[in-house]
Amino acid sequence: MKKSLGVKRHLPVALVSIFLFLFSLLIIGQNLDKPFWGEHDWNGVRYGNIARNYFKYGLINLKFAQVENSGPINGHQIEYFTHYPPLFPILISLSYKIFGISEWSTRLVPLLASSGSILLIFLIGTKLWDFKTGFLAALLSLVIPINLYFGKTPVHEPVLVFFILLSFLAYLYLKSSDKIQFKVWFILALIAAHLTTWAGFFLTPAITILTIFKRDNYLKGSIFFWLIPIIIFPAYMGFIYLHTGSLIGGDLLGVFLQRSSLMREIQPIDLNLVNYLARIRLWLFTLYSATLTLLVAVWFIFFLKRKLGGSDLQLLILGLFGVTYLIVFPNAAFIHNYLVFYLMPFFVLTGARVIWLLAGLKIIKKFSLLVPLVFLFIILLERKAYLDALNASDADKLAVKVGKVINSQILPSDTVLVSPVRFSYSAENFLKFYSDRRLIFADIEQLDYDYTVKVNSEQVTFQISKK
Repeated sequence: MKKSLGVKRHLPVALVSIFLFLFSLLIIGQNLDKPFWGEHDWNGVRYGNIARNYFKYGLINLKFAQVENSGPINGHQIEYFTHYPPLFPILISLSYKIFGISEWSTRLVPLLASSGSILLIFLIGTKLWDFKTGFLAALLSLVIPINLYFGKTPVHEPVLVFFILLSFLAYLYLKSSDKIQFKVWFILALIAAHLTTWAGFFLTPAITILTIFKRDNYLKGSIFFWLIPIIIFPAYMGFIYLHTGSLIGGDLLGVFLQRSSLMREIQPIDLNLVNYLARIRLWLFTLYSATLTLLVAVWFIFFLKRKLGGSDLQLLILGLFGVTYLIVFPNAAFIHNYLVFYLMPFFVLTGARVIWLLAGLKIIKKFSLLVPLVFLFIILLERKAYLDALNASDADKLAVKVGKVINSQILPSDTVLVSPVRFSYSAENFLKFYSDRRLIFADIEQLDYDYTVKVNSEQVTFQISKK
């Protein structure tokens, strides 16, 4: 009898979870097969090219190294990409193995991760508060550009957020249960997060900070969770050394210094605290909406006045996780708007929490069910024009076209010289992915090549000729 009652109690949550996952696939998955020429689509071609090399040459043969060469790599110097751990392009290569190499199979990995994240947001909201808060948070996730556009963009962020939310949900269950499966679930998700990108290292410190703040003894017996980053980071340094002969091979140190703004000579000239805060405000207002951002501000007012409960304190873990990247890598966040993605779970959960608090006010209690609908409608319309612009973006259309023509007209065994070299500054990754040919980027022609491609970016034309 108890088992039957338990099934009945969990059935609505299970059904809504399935609905949200499938609905998210449908809503976020629009334009899945669009060519990689839109806003920040250089990520798709870069990681797609690395994934294709995994697919072509095999994970074992490449020793899991991220190889950026296009065309045949035998007999040529290997270009290693070391800026991130390799899990993300490995997942894309698995998609290629099942579905073939295409734009949509590349985007399928972040799409599945984003849809899974929305399901997890629903479950976390339900666990922390109630069904309606979790459901509203999930719906908020589906009306903001950060998910509707970047949720399917082949970048690390959607995949990492999924693993972080999976780990955080396990953490919430660990707080109320000592069952071993929750600990295994937490550890495996956390390992996957660490192997995806550097922000995966930020969840454990966030949990630790909150634990110290609460004077909670929870982690006293689970301090071994810190062994995950302590083991993975030096192991990855060893992995880099194995392939490049240096612990910081592939300019890993230079990239860290550039993204963290520790070297002033390689940071934007206008990067200072005032401009940085203004830029982050711009990213939040455009990718989340001013309305949702203000709802989060209201949550903080309630929180500081101690009008919220312990569940809100637990949610602060996701807030600390999301803001850590903005603190550690301000230069990167100043340049790339999508790096505020890590705040997405915190924003939609706090937004849903505040909306239901407002709906419970005596003045509008009679219309409480209309309040979330009004906010969803406002947030959706507020950034619709910006979302439409993102979907229509085609800044790198010429590079994609050149790459496709090279692929169709030139044999894999041939080498192609692309000039002028300044065209490659933005087009290199697009040309590599779409041509899948060995490319040289130079202005001089005293080199060993078979074909030359001369591009006129101003007139949007190009010419291919045999040497």
